[in-house]
Amino acid sequence: MVGQDLPESLTLEYKEKYSYSLVKSVAAMANTYGGLILVGVTDQPGPGRLVGVPEAAVVQVVNACHERLEPPWQPEIIPVPMSADGPGLHILVVRVDPARAPRPLLIDGTAPIRLPGRNATADRARLALLFSESPLPPRGAGRRLPAPDLPTTSEGAPAADFIIRTGLLIPVDEAATWRPLSERAVEALASSLGSSPLQPALLRWCTDMAIGGFNPFRRSGYNRARHARLAWRPAVGIESLYPVEAIASAQLPSSYGVAASALQFTLDVIIRANPYLTAISPTETVLRTAPYRLPVDRLYTTLDALLATLTDKTVIAALAGMAGIDPVIMPLPANLSTTSTTGSSAGTRRT
Repeated sequence: MVGQDLPESLTLEYKEKYSYSLVKSVAAMANTYGGLILVGVTDQPGPGRLVGVPEAAVVQVVNACHERLEPPWQPEIIPVPMSADGPGLHILVVRVDPARAPRPLLIDGTAPIRLPGRNATADRARLALLFSESPLPPRGAGRRLPAPDLPTTSEGAPAADFIIRTGLLIPVDEAATWRPLSERAVEALASSLGSSPLQPALLRWCTDMAIGGFNPFRRSGYNRARHARLAWRPAVGIESLYPVEAIASAQLPSSYGVAASALQFTLDVIIRANPYLTAISPTETVLRTAPYRLPVDRLYTTLDALLATLTDKTVIAALAGMAGIDPVIMPLPANLSTTSTTGSSAGTRRT
């Protein structure tokens, strides 16, 4: 980022050293779209802009945030050593996540907000909007995606071996809350998922079950102006019973212009190896007595691929475009959930 000489923006600010104004920038970003503050970096591009600060500057930032912010709040601060054998100087990466801040954050009785390259004070309407936001979960609880439900048959029996879900809760730019998801944005997301680390992991599941060919991520099922659903499937299936399936879902709030809105992106991987093999060979007793064993190493590979996909640059860029934000403020994956059969025909287990 520093090497690219990016200018200061709505979500990026440079500070040569700790200063009184840094806390105001923390509050402004928290009250807007979040962002990064790099301490120990001058705002002048070119060589020599990395000047560094002592590691003790972390204590200054933390103390100032607790003393000046109302309510007291501390952003994530990551000290990065400039060199292993240098004079002990660091670049402080101050990461402001608006989803974790108790908005509005006040300083000296006012609520700062972030404008491109500078801070300003929220007017009456913006302040009312901040106060009208839904309260955050208790401290430490974080924001989580809902756990997935295991697919079932018409009789209520499990119709899959397991399902894995992870995803992102992405802050949405105010302008994006008033527009639907565009065809171009959805196609960009489908293309990025098709070139992500997830696709090779899905193909390995198909190889295990001697299945060749696949249909890439494309629109499937429920798709509306503010909701897009994409599915990846192998080229074989019986009445929508696919042995391996990945479902990506991007959903904006159902109401236009909702305050404190977030784009919810979920990515599910569903494995139906045993139900599928039983369906195509119902008379083979071997499938009843010795079902397909799900390889543990393949499960680990799939988990790694899911997390790598959520940090893939092209996927991040596509989702940031949907939300109308700078990719630099994209959050980390919200959580990861699994739901599987417990071995009985009706039981399930969640983790």
